[in-house]
Amino acid sequence: MLAMLCMAGGMAMAQINNTRITGVIHDSQGSKIPFANVFLYAVADSVFKKAVAADEEAKFSIEDAGYGNYYIKVTAVGYSDYSSPSFMLSSENPQIALDHIQLNDRALALSGVQVTARKPFIEQHLDKMVINVESSISASGSSALEILEKAPGVIVDRQSDQIRIRSKSGVIIMIDGKVTQMTGEALSQYLSNLSSDQIASIEVITSPSSKYDAAGNAGIINIRLKKNQNYGTNGTLSMNLGKGILSQSVSNLHRGNVDLNINHRTKKWNIYSNLGLGLNNFYNDNHFIRSVTNTNGKTNFDQYTERFGSVKNYIGRLGADYNFTNKLTIGLRGDINLLGGEMSSQGISLVNEIQAGEPSLTTLKPNSNRTMGTDMYSINANLRHKNGEKEVSADLDYSLFENRSDQVFNNNYYYSGGDSLTRQWVIQPNNTNIFTAKLDITLPFENKLKLDFGAKSTSVSTNNDFTYEDFKNGIWIKNPNQSNHFRYKENIHAVYLSSGYTFVRWTLQAGLRGEYTHSDGHSITLDQRNTRDYFNFFPTGFVNYKIAEKHQIKYAYSKRIDRPNYGTLNPFIFYLDPYFYVKGNPNLNPQFTDMNELTYTFKDQYFATLEYSRSRGLISEVVTLDGDISISQKQNIARGENWAFILSLPIKFNNWWSSQNNFHIFHDSYTDNNLAGTTLNNSAYSAGFRTTQTFTLPKKWTLELNYWYNTPSAYGIYRQSHAQHALNPGLQKNFGKIKLKLNVSDTFLTSFYRGYVQSDNIDLHISNRWNARRVALSLSYSFGNQNIKNQNRTSASEDEKRRASAG
Repeated sequence: MLAMLCMAGGMAMAQINNTRITGVIHDSQGSKIPFANVFLYAVADSVFKKAVAADEEAKFSIEDAGYGNYYIKVTAVGYSDYSSPSFMLSSENPQIALDHIQLNDRALALSGVQVTARKPFIEQHLDKMVINVESSISASGSSALEILEKAPGVIVDRQSDQIRIRSKSGVIIMIDGKVTQMTGEALSQYLSNLSSDQIASIEVITSPSSKYDAAGNAGIINIRLKKNQNYGTNGTLSMNLGKGILSQSVSNLHRGNVDLNINHRTKKWNIYSNLGLGLNNFYNDNHFIRSVTNTNGKTNFDQYTERFGSVKNYIGRLGADYNFTNKLTIGLRGDINLLGGEMSSQGISLVNEIQAGEPSLTTLKPNSNRTMGTDMYSINANLRHKNGEKEVSADLDYSLFENRSDQVFNNNYYYSGGDSLTRQWVIQPNNTNIFTAKLDITLPFENKLKLDFGAKSTSVSTNNDFTYEDFKNGIWIKNPNQSNHFRYKENIHAVYLSSGYTFVRWTLQAGLRGEYTHSDGHSITLDQRNTRDYFNFFPTGFVNYKIAEKHQIKYAYSKRIDRPNYGTLNPFIFYLDPYFYVKGNPNLNPQFTDMNELTYTFKDQYFATLEYSRSRGLISEVVTLDGDISISQKQNIARGENWAFILSLPIKFNNWWSSQNNFHIFHDSYTDNNLAGTTLNNSAYSAGFRTTQTFTLPKKWTLELNYWYNTPSAYGIYRQSHAQHALNPGLQKNFGKIKLKLNVSDTFLTSFYRGYVQSDNIDLHISNRWNARRVALSLSYSFGNQNIKNQNRTSASEDEKRRASAG
């Protein structure tokens, strides 16, 4: 199938006319000017068409621009801009050689380059939102998870280790276009230890096209790591040290990391590496007040637990791209991420039972010690042939994830009639292997028609040997009722076709993706097997209309799927404490979502979006009872509906004060007539805003104030009872190649979560604190060539077309 698609792409490419614009760039003395930037514009409307960079010999070539009347603009550091006379490309004259391009020296010589324009922290594009992490002061010294908390429409639920977009779950997390297969706690730990000094930007994509995998009903979050695009040898060394400040917690809440990015680029080679070392000491506490009613009576629980520990992580990346020609590139990249740490927990639970009218009080003091780690290895090979707007790219990818957890629980009971002690030992190794092969082809045609098609195949296998042991009579004895060996295999094969057409003021795009899924979940311990085979079509559609020069409107539709993650399908029972379990669900079905989005844009800066989505079989947490024991399990909720209105308003008050402002209003509704024997009808309106105020001060000082606020909301069976908000100020001093940043996160400790669940027989109230307030000092030093940029090129493995498995 892949070979047939390649042949089809090659035959279609051969039918497209080739045009070429070449030239050599000199200064007034006749010396060559290498690496200058060359931009191509249409004469009719001055619309930008293409951009390239001259090579080391000051030569450039612009391929396949199409027939028409054009002019070029050339820019280079230290020279005045140059604009050429107009010229015509046609079937009779498809190639133009511009022999005399001369750039004049600027009257004022520049000793260096100073970038006076700085990207805002948040940029709204028509198809995505971009968070420019490296340009933000308040983001320095933060983790990826903390940065996402500041993003408009993104909700980080630390209670359930879940990330939501516009109040919807099912978010796919990518790193440089590659899907992370981690989920839940493992993903939360990884993002909590991924330093902002490693991140260039974060993209939030709410309406992916059919090129993307159909998984992820809320959309995609793609984290772009830093990769220098300059010629020569260059890099950045950054260090930061932070201190968490939280009363009634532990004193050692330090965080620090050192990151080194090195890049060497020539005309043929681009070799890059990233190295990072980090330490994160953390703390969080939970307070649960539960009231459980059963046939025998009523039990009230007052439970308080605090967890604290330390995690170290080591990040390594080495990659190389080789340009066989200016059209053909091959790349190879390897990534290693090692994360390990330990965590201790302690607390107290007061259990007040009223059985047959007789009260009794039990005091439980649990504590545990845990070692944990996640090792991630991946290697990617990619081939890319790009000829103008025509492109063929192929990827082969292998990833290995090794997760491990070793935890010992001690439970001290104090009764009116005596005391007792129980001990449990839980060992949970989990290995995941992922193989992926992918082909993408893009073909433009003369009549402004563009065709994209491709195929992808993914194979996933996991092995989870969950061992549970009780300490009895001085020895550890395996508990077969709670131990479980689970293996899971999943194969997904997909093909897609997408076509776009532009005429006058209209841009149309329609796509269709087909995905066949085969899954096999096998509980060896229970001798239980669940095999599934299903095929689904996922249509997408986009219509954009340019109302006037500064006004346009876009409608987008997509159908999405979220498959249960591998661990959730494991029919295990995980012990949190003697009164609260987490249980897997092998009968969990995929959820399907229809998304509709209408966006109005003014001046390519101001956005207003109205979104409606409806989910069937929504995967969400449900709490049920087994006597006095509460059991948390993922189940399918019949319906979930989400309305959202989002407004983006950037404001530049003057040369020294600019502002980025985002506002949202949500309405979320979750209904099911028979959810674990009860009726669910949970809905709520919520609202919030994000604002970032940037002040450019004298002597290269910059002040940044970031503030976000969210009113209480509803999700699944949960309702939030208090608003969350945070003020994050930052200050930067620019010394040229050295930048010094100081920032404070959650200055007044106002981002904590508080919520509740109320049903026929459970009344649960939750509060959660963590070390959200932190003072961080960051120092970065840039070395090598920082001035001359080459044309922007990314390997196929970094395209935003990755499978989003239902992690």
